[in-house]
Amino acid sequence: MFYSILFATADDRENAIEQHQDTVLSDLNIDQIIAAIIGKRPEYDLRPLFTRTLTTAAAIRFRHAVMRDLEQPELRQGINGFSRELSELRHQLKFADRLECYNRAGCFLDIISNYLRIVGELAKLLDELPLSSDGFQRLRDHLAAYRGSEHISAMRYKLERLKKNLSEVEYSLNIKGNSIRVSKPAAGEPYLNLLHKLFDKFKDGEVKSYLVNLPGGIGLNQVENRVLELVAKLYPDIFKHLTNYYQLYRDTFLDKTIADFDYEVQFYLAYLDYIEPIKEHGLPFCYPEVCAPGENYYCQQGFDLALAAKLVREKLPIVCNDWELNAPERLFIISGPNQGGKTTFARMFGQLHFLAALGCKVPGKSARVLRINRLFTHFEREEKVKNLRGKLLDELTRMHRIMSQVTQDDIVIMNEIFTSTTVTDARLLSKKIITQLSKMHIITVCVTFIVELADLNVATVGMASEVIAGNPALRSYKITRQPLPEELFAHTLADKYRLSYEQLQSRVK
Repeated sequence: MFYSILFATADDRENAIEQHQDTVLSDLNIDQIIAAIIGKRPEYDLRPLFTRTLTTAAAIRFRHAVMRDLEQPELRQGINGFSRELSELRHQLKFADRLECYNRAGCFLDIISNYLRIVGELAKLLDELPLSSDGFQRLRDHLAAYRGSEHISAMRYKLERLKKNLSEVEYSLNIKGNSIRVSKPAAGEPYLNLLHKLFDKFKDGEVKSYLVNLPGGIGLNQVENRVLELVAKLYPDIFKHLTNYYQLYRDTFLDKTIADFDYEVQFYLAYLDYIEPIKEHGLPFCYPEVCAPGENYYCQQGFDLALAAKLVREKLPIVCNDWELNAPERLFIISGPNQGGKTTFARMFGQLHFLAALGCKVPGKSARVLRINRLFTHFEREEKVKNLRGKLLDELTRMHRIMSQVTQDDIVIMNEIFTSTTVTDARLLSKKIITQLSKMHIITVCVTFIVELADLNVATVGMASEVIAGNPALRSYKITRQPLPEELFAHTLADKYRLSYEQLQSRVK
């Protein structure tokens, strides 16, 4: 049976984890990504779908298969069309509910007709296209059973019978001054036919048509409504069946499963729309392999998705980076000159795992990542006077909170920690934290100026942001795996602040 296009089972939905830590989402610029994804579909409240991550590899693979199906242009275009029409139908229904009795019920017949057509077209689309995902295959089976159900059969039969009866309703209008008299037509040939016969003899060859297509819409004006009420009195049984039909199906015609599908499928459509221009720019996306703790992980040609979206709009180049962690390696120690891409790398790492946990394609040519429960971030914060704590105490408090909650299924990302204290204290505190995280086998990214952390134990890996060869003041924004000697980039910093030996010598002279 079809349960959901987002979750294979009720357990998958129940076990999904709400990533409600706003600081984490903002630290990693994930909040920007989510805002951009959902911004073009304001009718749907999609944010909850992008803040609940999955807890099993099977649940993630279920979404991968659905998204692969939706990468078929025909299916994606057809589902988009289905959602647009269903959205328009909902708007028409809200408008019809404000109309008067018979007018409302008559408009409802058109809404039901459109609904049956929309569902039929969706079923036909799924029947004709190759579908590999359990999600769409189950939906196809649900639609087949739903369209053949007793509920739909009865609704369709009553609709057709009502339409036939209403098509046979005839009446005459006698308009005199401000009064209108409504009656059943007199016996004999219709007046319109008599007019045609009268003027047919004046035809000379082809006649130019002066018919005008008036703008369509639903709803009648006051006069038309009053006429309709009088017509209903002439045919009480037909119009009674019309109002009964509206009352019977107004709240039951829309299948909840189809309505839920329309909402949930926006998750895939919105994300694919968001990454489309980035893919067209030449950047790769892939379906990551998601693994348990303790395995080897890597990513080829990864990039910061939020930054890439911005640079693509500005038609600027994007730098991709590779990384790998081979057991027992678990911690990246990243150092290098300022503005070299270190924080961007840390954000890329966090975004990659977050998007993978959502079941989305991720930035990169290929990737093998940890299936996470939660992300923890510790980024530098401005000192807050209101909490009556100094900056160092605030950092220690936040770090203590992380260390007391983190598990092997989580990831910790730290950026420029303990910059508010002395180098000696920062080195001591950082070593204690990195040592503890490595003992707990926590995958960690730590951006720091304390390069000796990279040699702390076998779990730590050093990476550095590179500069342009021959011009150390320029950044390449490449982060590569390499030893981190204490004098790393010392010359770059000295040149930046005009403190190199040659520069000092020139000043002395």
